[in-house]
Amino acid sequence: MELPEHRGPAYEALWNRYVPDVGQADTVQGELIRAASRVRDEYLGNGCMNWDRSFARFCKYVRTQLEDGTLPPGAAEFSRRTMQRMLAVGRWYRLRDGGGAVGAFLVERLVPGPPDLPAQQLDDIESLIELWCDAHPDPIPRAHDRRQTR
Repeated sequence: MELPEHRGPAYEALWNRYVPDVGQADTVQGELIRAASRVRDEYLGNGCMNWDRSFARFCKYVRTQLEDGTLPPGAAEFSRRTMQRMLAVGRWYRLRDGGGAVGAFLVERLVPGPPDLPAQQLDDIESLIELWCDAHPDPIPRAHDRRQTR
């Protein structure tokens, strides 16, 4: 996996330290960075065409970690709202694209468009992850999630 272009040198150092070339990370820091990047890339790069339960797990993982009490309450609330909105966006695309022509017609008629989620909010999530990692400078081991396929 390549480093997202929009990040600076501090984020690049975290990426290089924690994110493996393939597969899940062995640390909470690495999986947090990887999960947020996967969600961002799927939304902005693929239009949620591949959205499935794995991406929903990524959103929940990011939210859970950023709400652990490390960040100020406002940051945790921002993370919660942003990841909830990302889940709603992913569900909208999954319903629209997974139901064939009839499903797409019905979803677009009943819900005219996906919930709005500006790219800047996903950039801000990655900035919060950088702060979270700074507050946890020692690697935190994590077991791999057997349900995670991406």
